[in-house]
Amino acid sequence: MTALVINDYLGGEMVWAEAKIPDGRGISHYFNLIDEQEVDLTRNQFPEGTVIPRGVEKKKQYASTKDYVLSFPVTQQRYLLLKQQVEEHLK
Repeated sequence: MTALVINDYLGGEMVWAEAKIPDGRGISHYFNLIDEQEVDLTRNQFPEGTVIPRGVEKKKQYASTKDYVLSFPVTQQRYLLLKQQVEEHLK
């Protein structure tokens, strides 16, 4: 959700990577590339030693990674809730 809201405010490209946590599991992770710089405000949610490779597009038949992510109704609801909270905070 954070990557979606950051994309709303700062633009750039939303990307995906499979974060490899120390126990060997892979976890889907989204973040942003803005002017070729990674902007990942949620990287610290992963345990120390997690490896997050460079992000890539994950859009399937959609125009962008963001459109793909928002194609899931539950994700869209969570995004709208966070976006509303951010907007209220910025007033």
